[in-house]
Parts: sequence; structure tokens; C-alpha cells
Amino acid sequence: MRYIADVAGIDTVAIGSDFDGIECGLEMKDYSGFPGLIAAMEKEFSPSEIDKICYQNALRVFADVLHD
Repeated sequence: MRYIADVAGIDTVAIGSDFDGIECGLEMKDYSGFPGLIAAMEKEFSPSEIDKICYQNALRVFADVLHD
């Protein structure tokens, strides 16, 4: 995430919880891993950046795309 934020900007990064139907070798298997993800993010990102990544960026895109 840090690399993407550095290259594309913090306003382009978002995370989702769509784990259904995928198999991956990631440590995080489902939404119960989000607290650990947030704890890891706190080492690299400010609280306002974490808010953007966790929900603000996605809400902004939804609002832009789904207007009226």
C-alpha cells in the first residue's frame, strides 16, 4: 500500500472486504483480519491517511460515480 500511495497518491488507495470466491496465499483470509491490518498500517500511515484508505476514498468514488 505504501508503494501505491507513494506512486499514485494517497487518494487512489482503498481496501475492500470482498473475499468471497477467491483463494490466495495472503495472511488475511477474511474480514476478521482487519484489526491486524489497521495495526500494521499505523506503522506506515497517519490516522487521516488510514481513514482515506479504509473508507473515505471509496465513499468519494461511489459519490462521484453514483451521483443522482
